[in-house]
Amino acid sequence: MARRACVRPAACRSRVGSAALFEVDRMDGAGLAMARGYVSRSGKDSFYVEVGMGKFVAVEGLDGTGKSTLVCKLAKSLAADLLRTPPDMRAPDLFPGKDLRALFDKCDPVRRRAYYRAANLVASEAARVALERSHVVMDRYWTSTYAYAALDDDGSDRLEKWAGRYPLELLEPNAVVLLTASGETRRRRMSGRGRPLTDEEERLHDREQRVIERYREFGPLEVNTDNRNPAEVLQDTLDALSGCGIEP
Repeated sequence: MARRACVRPAACRSRVGSAALFEVDRMDGAGLAMARGYVSRSGKDSFYVEVGMGKFVAVEGLDGTGKSTLVCKLAKSLAADLLRTPPDMRAPDLFPGKDLRALFDKCDPVRRRAYYRAANLVASEAARVALERSHVVMDRYWTSTYAYAALDDDGSDRLEKWAGRYPLELLEPNAVVLLTASGETRRRRMSGRGRPLTDEEERLHDREQRVIERYREFGPLEVNTDNRNPAEVLQDTLDALSGCGIEP
């Protein structure tokens, strides 16, 4: 396999032709790494392999920034598969008739974050399959799992070592889009939803900036949605992604 220089733009992932590239810090064997479609690094050398034909975009943002609206419009514009983290995960014997998220959102921080970490792997594997046929737009991903761990009150930060990094088992997005908005804008939008704030949203009020800074450790493409309508936010996002070579 040919060796190439490893270039890692902050907000955009590298490419070979039209195939996605991913990077790991180590691998358990060339065969396994190639089968998984990883890029592996050995010292100063990087070995690249191709993964499918699509490009992987993760969309992040605090509640009230317009993320849910954008992902639908963006997936349509890019003719992409729309996936979500966490995906629908069910265990009838444990929690009959309901998604596991409803169960673990009520658990202590340790079990809740463990659930979200596991959900990332399921979402990553779904993206791996979808990338063989199209682009993928992911509504939240590992970046959210890492950023929202800042809200935990157990006095520890078990994800600190992953600052700006992805676990080896997860596909790394070609681009991460981070939607931002002022606290006033977000609260106004959320108040219009006609439902009470969740416990996590309440705790976010005092730690909003801390969570945003954690998102920024991944070098995202930031799109501010203050005083922007959905069509304008979509165009701003498409313009930003175009700079990464991600287009319809």
